[in-house]
Amino acid sequence: MGVRLVYTSYVGSFPLDFSRENVERALRDVVEIGIDYPCYPQLRSFIDMFLDPLMEAKALKRAENVYVVDYPFYTLNLDDVAEQLEIPEFTWSIDFLASTGLSSKIKGFRACVTGPYTLASQVYIKPPYTLSNSGLSSRAVVDKLTSYVSVIAERFSEKASIVSIDEPILSVIVEDRGIQLGLSEDSVRSSLNRIFKSIKSTSSIHVCGYLSNRLVRLLVSTDVKVLDHEFKDWPKNLELFSKELLLSNNKLLALGSISTKSPKIEAVDEVKSFISKAREKFGETLFIVKPDCGFKGLRSSFKTAEEAYAASLSKLKVLVEAAKAFN
Repeated sequence: MGVRLVYTSYVGSFPLDFSRENVERALRDVVEIGIDYPCYPQLRSFIDMFLDPLMEAKALKRAENVYVVDYPFYTLNLDDVAEQLEIPEFTWSIDFLASTGLSSKIKGFRACVTGPYTLASQVYIKPPYTLSNSGLSSRAVVDKLTSYVSVIAERFSEKASIVSIDEPILSVIVEDRGIQLGLSEDSVRSSLNRIFKSIKSTSSIHVCGYLSNRLVRLLVSTDVKVLDHEFKDWPKNLELFSKELLLSNNKLLALGSISTKSPKIEAVDEVKSFISKAREKFGETLFIVKPDCGFKGLRSSFKTAEEAYAASLSKLKVLVEAAKAFN
């Protein structure tokens, strides 16, 4: 395969209020910093942006401030909703990159889509509104959301060079001792593969938090191309991967190399050392270096959103500077 360049990206969220102006501002900032694969900036909940359209279609309703399955959910063709779905920040970003000429400064554009299992975990069938009463306990709900996400991912892949499926819930429900809520490895693999096969560009999956060995083996057995995880704040995750495992399953790695929990700005040499060790371990399978997760959580560490946003950009500048050593 030969030595591969190490590219830079980020997961998506920033600690700014949602507006077109802020989406375009963040996108311009990250491109000017030198990020290779910018994602459309997520300035609102990655759950709401995909479930609110289902509420508007009357497939879901609100009760006690949560999403609850309404009867039309089971009869409505969610593919039709997905075909008509407009995610403003995706469209704004594509248009902004083209109209400003910034698209010539990047390697490609990355789009994030919240996965069916994570969406199902935030949709409830009945009270009490606990995980065991969520859509994860219903194969019908998971299947319909899988179809919904597949259509969105396919549409995004027509303009995005990488489409990342965000599935943080998988690190919670797929444990070494088993999979919760009656789910099986085969059913999870089948659902994910349905989405990955719909993606016309490079497919990726982002699962944050501590990973189980069972989950890693499950993910490498799917048709996804890029595995994207947290390694900076969860260094034990590094032990679950090897160059041989990735190569034998035709996978690439997106390496979380910057903390998104700590407000402290890392030193360039610190990040460079972290990437260097990963490069030695994973060789040419190391594809992208990035922050562990989104930056939205940094908001609570600062007095203002502007301060938190400035810290986010500072961390990305460090990441880009560190990555230069490997290119």
